[in-house]
Amino acid sequence: MKQAICKHTRHKTVRLLIIERNFVLQMVTAFYLKLFYNQNMDNKTTKLYSLGREIFNQRKKCGYSQNELAERLDISREHLAKIETAKRSPSLELLIEISEKLNVKLKDLINF
Repeated sequence: MKQAICKHTRHKTVRLLIIERNFVLQMVTAFYLKLFYNQNMDNKTTKLYSLGREIFNQRKKCGYSQNELAERLDISREHLAKIETAKRSPSLELLIEISEKLNVKLKDLINF
């Protein structure tokens, strides 16, 4: 039984590392696009990245997986993943729900 718990924990840790690595890769890609292809990120894009990263950080503080938070918000995991990686912008209604589920003030999520 103890060995099964260790395997589960190890797999969960590996999954979290993969998610974190994917986010870092996306941020590095955005940086290189800006640097090498002279596609300057506008203020809106920068703010969406900041918002997504803050949602990601707060979700991790609460100990929720993307699936768990998405279920609580009644959205798909893919939609939440796209918000966290700035590929999709959330509605104001969804932002309010996210702040309530993560137990943070809305202004703390959008504190650019």
